[in-house]
Amino acid sequence: MDSIETIDRKQTINLTENLVKKVAMDLVIALEIMNSKQFTHRDLKLTNLMFDEDYNIKIIDLGYAGLLFGQEKDGKDHETCGTPGYFTPEETRQIPFYGYQSDTWALAVILFQLKFGVLPFECDAATPNHPPKPKRFKNIVYDPIENNWLYNKIKDNNSNDFWAHHLSDKKGKFISDGFKSLITRCFQFEASLRPHLSDIKGDSWLKKGKGTK
Repeated sequence: MDSIETIDRKQTINLTENLVKKVAMDLVIALEIMNSKQFTHRDLKLTNLMFDEDYNIKIIDLGYAGLLFGQEKDGKDHETCGTPGYFTPEETRQIPFYGYQSDTWALAVILFQLKFGVLPFECDAATPNHPPKPKRFKNIVYDPIENNWLYNKIKDNNSNDFWAHHLSDKKGKFISDGFKSLITRCFQFEASLRPHLSDIKGDSWLKKGKGTK
């Protein structure tokens, strides 16, 4: 796909699950290709995806792309980069991380946005312990782990409360257990427990009925 005509950004939220599956599978394939070239994106986000009217995607902005196993001897990245709201727990705490595990987390954030229209770890301004709005810059000092109760639900393996919060104002909106299961698996606080791209591609929910508007 050498060129792509973009659709209105408003058409990329509140998608059907089948369209979310299509985008997810295309993203996984694109990331597998990047990984095969020994690179990771490290700044995956919804605004770095271009969509055509059939929801085919093109990943853009490779400015933060890095080597698959970092530039240090431990194989990890040691510099936080990317966009707050998509940061992994390890990135928010400025702990060395693997770029491909960061991409897995960000992929789940994107799928969540496509379905819900919001970032998964944003809290209402009136919510207790609401974190300050972060500024974007390298080596950012921003720790939603301590300040954001939605992050803490994931940290404590309490995904039920996380989903209950997001579904509380979605009465009548269908969110399948398969969708919730895949997102929850990707939102593992411990990075080593997140699924590999091959595991995501083989997910039973993802393989079933994708691509229907």
